[in-house]
Amino acid sequence: MKENISKFAPGAFIILLGISMLGFGLKEDQNSHFIVATISIAIAGLITILNALGKVNNKTSLGVAGILVVISGYLIVENYNSIDEPIQFKKEKQRRYAAVIQSLKDLRQIELTYKKENNEFCGSMDTLMAFLANDSVTIIVKDGNLPDSLVGQEALAIEMGIISRDTVPTPAMDIAFDAEYMKTRDKKFPLDIANLRYVPHTENVEFNIDAGEIVRSSGAKVKVFEISDAAPFDKNDVMRVGSMSDPTTSGNWKEEK
Repeated sequence: MKENISKFAPGAFIILLGISMLGFGLKEDQNSHFIVATISIAIAGLITILNALGKVNNKTSLGVAGILVVISGYLIVENYNSIDEPIQFKKEKQRRYAAVIQSLKDLRQIELTYKKENNEFCGSMDTLMAFLANDSVTIIVKDGNLPDSLVGQEALAIEMGIISRDTVPTPAMDIAFDAEYMKTRDKKFPLDIANLRYVPHTENVEFNIDAGEIVRSSGAKVKVFEISDAAPFDKNDVMRVGSMSDPTTSGNWKEEK
């Protein structure tokens, strides 16, 4: 009795293993690779039992079982890869897009600063970067307090010398990336002006940039710009900020939609 149990035990164990894995695969909706692999394992167990019964010789049994085990192993690995690849793709996409979104936010800051000085957005990356590096923005510095009796009469208060208003040129860099904005930046991505024009994780591929104006249904003309990822990791999900068809300065990523 013990001899029979030890004789058939390996084959029975392999069959039960294959059946158990098949049940798991059907329950968890595994793909065809996994299902075929489990059936192969069960067949390998059956071959082992047939060998124990003397229906199949040792050489044939070992050869067929070995082939089935190899096939099963390969299919299980393929099944794992088919599940793991989308997971890894999603992780890598999240990692890359976090950097892309921060760059788009930084470029938007420069566009908004450019518009303050020029009353229009910029459609050239060369011009935008030159503006940031070399140009200034005129800001008004206020001195003195306007008395309640002259509210609405600021010009008169200036003429009387009660208050003063001076225009001061300030570097565009200091306006675009002031202390308030810098507090909002993701600290994982240090501000790198020299490479801001390039899409992160690419070989110096520049962001697409465009600017112009659109006419609203009311007839009003509105200045617009759009900057987008020119080399998206996921071609079905391209990050951009602004729009050439809608007067918005928002990005199309989740938290800004």
